[in-house]
Amino acid sequence: MSVPETIRDELLRFCRGGKRTRSAIFSREAPVHWNVYEAIDDDGKTPLTEDGAWSRIEHELNNGCVLNKIILDKPPGKVGYWFKFTDGIGQSIYVKLQIGNGKVLGRSFHIDIPRSN
Repeated sequence: MSVPETIRDELLRFCRGGKRTRSAIFSREAPVHWNVYEAIDDDGKTPLTEDGAWSRIEHELNNGCVLNKIILDKPPGKVGYWFKFTDGIGQSIYVKLQIGNGKVLGRSFHIDIPRSN
């Protein structure tokens, strides 16, 4: 599903707002798979930090990554947005975000492991 540029702009605005407008906190109602340390920085050696992951998300959004829409299971019916990027050692990284309560909520950030049928 295509995502309007206004959504990309809103995600960028929240990412740039720092800790007051972004979070990745697990709850039963909105589980999180946030393993930023699995991704390697562009230097090919250093794992991303929490701030580094948000900077990378901002970079990808700002540089036109293919942003996709998904209807979430938890919370049921809410909308999420996902994209993939390649880290500093060539791993595919999956990122899923949700907008809520005046923030961008990090829902997923981990190595993309293809599912078998």
